[in-house]
Amino acid sequence: MSCKIEKKTILGKEYSCQQWSAVVGIKMLGKLTEYGAGTFFHLLDSLKGDLKDAVKNDANAEDITDYLDVEKIVKAVDTLFSSHNSEEVIQFIIDFILEAELQIGKEKFQYNHIDENFSGDNLMGIYHLFVFVVSTNYKNFFKGLQLSQG
Repeated sequence: MSCKIEKKTILGKEYSCQQWSAVVGIKMLGKLTEYGAGTFFHLLDSLKGDLKDAVKNDANAEDITDYLDVEKIVKAVDTLFSSHNSEEVIQFIIDFILEAELQIGKEKFQYNHIDENFSGDNLMGIYHLFVFVVSTNYKNFFKGLQLSQG
């Protein structure tokens, strides 16, 4: 199995995420689709044009999500809430993150890390983490779909 591990710093802490196995990846893709992931990804993808030059000029840029601004992430996440019960979407985001093979530093990411790291002024970080998990597991999948659609 060749599951890559990607790293990202969010709110000053290093996270690593290992890609899921095929079985878990397909299961979670089904859940993403159920919650309108197509619209979510379309909004994130539309940011690439705005951010292309910033990434090009930053030799340290590893991920387009490094340049997502708060307003645009809120708009993308809002698409998840637009057609589902808010409590269900919140639970979906939490479950999705907890299903990930995530580490914070050298420690396995667990439920208690959510409150410890994303309370108060750091709340937006939970959405950055969600986007990171999605990106780690599906960015090439969605690129492939775009190529096959012409």
